Amino acid sequence: MSAIQKISASHYSPAEIAAWASPRKPEFYLDSIRNKEFYIAADGDVIVGFGTLNPNTREIEAVYVSPRVARRGIGSEILLVLEQRARSLQLTDLYMKASLKDRKSVV
Repeated sequence: MSAIQKISASHYSPAEIAAWASPRKPEFYLDSIRNKEFYIAADGDVIVGFGTLNPNTREIEAVYVSPRVARRGIGSEILLVLEQRARSLQLTDLYMKASLKDRKSVV
């Protein structure tokens, strides 16, 4: 939730952030942990990020990093692990829906 509120603040309206950042109970992640490829990044005994690969849909469903450790390459490392795992599963196509929207015009 803090990652959404702090990192996304320059890209989303307060209403969009509130809708997206509603608190989730730990049980929300059980399906991903049990039935998908779920990886965490830790700093000592504190989880600072996670990523999820759904091999059935060939989709990277999540890559999140705590704002406390943002811009240190942790998200890139999580993504690399997910991509390597997809290769080991011989997935030939891989999808990821990026959520950060860019409000600048590109010509």
